[in-house]
Amino acid sequence: MDIKHHVCTFSSNNEISAEIRETLKKLGEEMEKAGYRPDTSCALQNVDEGIKAESLTYHSERLAIAFALASLSL
Repeated sequence: MDIKHHVCTFSSNNEISAEIRETLKKLGEEMEKAGYRPDTSCALQNVDEGIKAESLTYHSERLAIAFALASLSL
């Protein structure tokens, strides 16, 4: 992703700022209101469904979207 001529990359293990974390929280709330439910069948870890859903919250694509939205509001 290129924001203000700075290339950024994301992975699910990225350290994220409080601003991006808050943006993800707001997006998640809006998505749930609209009826979104995470498809945990694609999360291949052998863990509880709640943990799978939580891990999808911090997927690299979501991090990139939250970063872009937070950057646009600066």
